Amino acid sequence: MIAQIPFFGLDPKQIDEKWVEAGYGLEANIFDGSSFSEADYLKTFNQTLEYAKQLDPSLLTLHFPTDHADYVHEDHIKKQLYHFAELAVKYGAKGITVHANQFMTVEEFQVYDLEGNRKKIIEFFAEFDEQLKGTDIWIGVENLPIIGNLGEDFDPIFIYPEDFTELVQLDLKHVGITWDLCHWAITYQTHLSSALMFRNDQLRYPDFFQFLSIKESIKHYHFSSFRQLAFPHGGVRCFEGR
Repeated sequence: MIAQIPFFGLDPKQIDEKWVEAGYGLEANIFDGSSFSEADYLKTFNQTLEYAKQLDPSLLTLHFPTDHADYVHEDHIKKQLYHFAELAVKYGAKGITVHANQFMTVEEFQVYDLEGNRKKIIEFFAEFDEQLKGTDIWIGVENLPIIGNLGEDFDPIFIYPEDFTELVQLDLKHVGITWDLCHWAITYQTHLSSALMFRNDQLRYPDFFQFLSIKESIKHYHFSSFRQLAFPHGGVRCFEGR
């Protein structure tokens, strides 16, 4: 396994050359889909990736935006995701991490067709897999926490290992899973804390290592830690990357 460090894909100054010289890898991250509409986005991203490529990291991967980046329902965002794959080939990146990007409030979730929309997103990735024929690029679909960092919204599509079941069953050549251990730890700890709060031993909470049931489909891992848990209307923020 090769350890990587992330950097903002529009800021080459964040790249730690000593890290690369030591034999480690890099992950170029675009955080927000609104970056796509910035005047110098494409030029700057290409220049940053060219710089990263010249440093010759042991592994280079990309991370597609999470916010304002619904590639399932917005065609211009879908085109950007396809372009990410083209950039990966151009600059020697081996893979791209993508979230489901279906964020909603807790209230919106009450009337949301979770299974139907998860199926729609899995169908999208099956089509994307076809688009990647002839390349050696992998796509890692990432799990998210059970609640967002502010306790206001969340993306419910891929949270638990079993949420990936239908995707895994397709046995796609290019599309697999990015498993984020920080996100999973937030989910696990939130379940555990809820059970303790309500003094309910029957309240469902997962085994921490149950993600190993899908390890054959995991192409990439994210590691970090967090401080505090966010609950809806709780006024407490969860801080990742601590």
